[in-house]
Amino acid sequence: MTGLMARDSRQKVAMAWACRAFTPQVARNAIERAQRFFEEAGELAQACGLSRAQCDAILDRVFARPKGSAEKEFGDVGLTLLTLAEAEGYSADECEARQLAAAQAKPDAHWRARQNAKAKSGLGQEVPA
Repeated sequence: MTGLMARDSRQKVAMAWACRAFTPQVARNAIERAQRFFEEAGELAQACGLSRAQCDAILDRVFARPKGSAEKEFGDVGLTLLTLAEAEGYSADECEARQLAAAQAKPDAHWRARQNAKAKSGLGQEVPA
């Protein structure tokens, strides 16, 4: 893929998309975004072969330690994602850009329906259909 957008610019575009698709109240809610991030991280771990038991052991270790600073953890997540992508033979930048384009191509109603399904199971806020 050529002509990739700089990551800081893509971050702004992603937030603009999320505000449109989910409403600014939901898109800018840090707890909501952390839930979605955790969900995607779990799906990536599963796709890379981690078992539920391995994930549970990691969670036990994380929550047994003091809470870290968000700024440091953002850096650690980014660095770890880059090295995992390299180990798996992917360009994290290309994967991220491709998923943003795919998300933007779907109608907002698609994303709102998914959000509301999660909200019904207690994992997020409802948005107007």
